[in-house]
Amino acid sequence: MGMGYEILYIIKSAVAEEKRTAINDKVKSIIESGKGEILLHKEIGLKELASEFSKETQGYYVQVQYTANNKILDELGNFFHITEDVLRHLNVTLESIQTNVSEDAVADTAPSRPRRHG
Repeated sequence: MGMGYEILYIIKSAVAEEKRTAINDKVKSIIESGKGEILLHKEIGLKELASEFSKETQGYYVQVQYTANNKILDELGNFFHITEDVLRHLNVTLESIQTNVSEDAVADTAPSRPRRHG
């Protein structure tokens, strides 16, 4: 098992559900193809952006907690940089990996002093 990470990415609000599903499936595929494990995949949904970005005022937020190696991190970074439908992404290291807890409990637990990747 690699290190634990959490990524939050924001998909443009105008993107159709089928395309959002394809983006989410690709993220899962990248993680699993590199022998990573998805611990949590949560579609938070449509939210207002804190400030306008690329003429967008809303975005569809997705949170994923996973284990991975550096190769997976690089592949995810490359994928998000070439995917025009993703406004922003932030990947942080989890200080500890919690297993066998409810999704709500994990979502409420924020890592302390995260390190940025990507």
